[in-house]
Amino acid sequence: MRDKHGINLSYNKAYRSKDNTLHIVFGDQWESFKMLPAYFHMLEKSNPGRVTKTETYRKNRFKYGFMALGAFIERFNTVIRTVIPDDATLLKSNTRGVLLVVVCKDGNEIIYPLAFGFANSECAKLWTWFLTKLREVILCLELLMIVSDRCTGISNGMKAIFRDAAQGVCAYQLAKNLKQHCRKRGDVINLYYRATYVYRVEEFGRLMAELPQLRLMPRKRYGPRKRTEIQLEYLLQHWFHDRRSNAREMPKFLTHNADQHIKDRVLPSQRCEIHPFDCNRFKVYSKWNEEIVDLEQRSCSCREWDLDELPCIHAMVVATFKGMPISALCSDFFTIGWLKQAYAMAVNPVPKPEVWDITNAVHNCIVLLWKKMIDRKTREKSDTFC
Repeated sequence: MRDKHGINLSYNKAYRSKDNTLHIVFGDQWESFKMLPAYFHMLEKSNPGRVTKTETYRKNRFKYGFMALGAFIERFNTVIRTVIPDDATLLKSNTRGVLLVVVCKDGNEIIYPLAFGFANSECAKLWTWFLTKLREVILCLELLMIVSDRCTGISNGMKAIFRDAAQGVCAYQLAKNLKQHCRKRGDVINLYYRATYVYRVEEFGRLMAELPQLRLMPRKRYGPRKRTEIQLEYLLQHWFHDRRSNAREMPKFLTHNADQHIKDRVLPSQRCEIHPFDCNRFKVYSKWNEEIVDLEQRSCSCREWDLDELPCIHAMVVATFKGMPISALCSDFFTIGWLKQAYAMAVNPVPKPEVWDITNAVHNCIVLLWKKMIDRKTREKSDTFC
């Protein structure tokens, strides 16, 4: 402000000015809780298929909230890979609280939101309630993969609710923890990254077997909701419009990310030799090793094609040898057609509160019960406050 406008403005005054501006635009933070059930009701009317839930304490005090757009739910169950990370973050406002987020990726490797949750604080009971509501909107559990940090609440909720789904630990969060406790152990961190990005189980086991050989150090013991809803609504509308327009402008059969994946592997694939077993199985020799490609099973012994669902260099060699288009080896998730379907449905806006058609059964008053935020280390010791 001093450089641009010549005004001396303290941090506290700037923060209060921002807070007053948000109050003028979105209304009072605390009073917005009273409109949350009505807002959810209008969201469901404007966006068919949308799932919204609220949980309250005694005397109708706000406890938990859940929201999933119908456009997200339908497309996730049909044209999106069923790999979903989930996490929680603090809401920066006077009302405090946490925001729970579940996302996935579309065929162009761009974040695709699935569901959101709201609560006063993060705890095991919250995650159990949230995952229960999430389970109601997910149809296919056979290939579902949920990635999260090492939160006890998420792990317990997964075991109780998503028993058939696979659970993974976020490599980024685990790396942060490792760097914090092994700051001067570059060999341990390098070994971790090598083990994280391999595709074969045998190679992963071999790298993990090297860990005991290292001399390790001794172990150490270690907005308000309605305003947030409106801002999320604006953001999701903007995302869907831009990504729908980008998908329509893509001239090729594959998405930009999948097309770049193939281009990066064209040159290495030209340096490989191929020996066919039969019409579907081939042995491919590269500079480093030899792999077996099975076209019928859409599999390669390097496991990259199996897990990423995009062809590895060995599969590309086979496709070139057989005169097949390499794009035929890619999963449908990475095609332009499926990407367009993912953003085909629009996120409709909610009308102004003056024209809301709310019945007496829906228009309940939910008053915020504010609690002091507690860090995760204290929460995991006791969940009685949730």
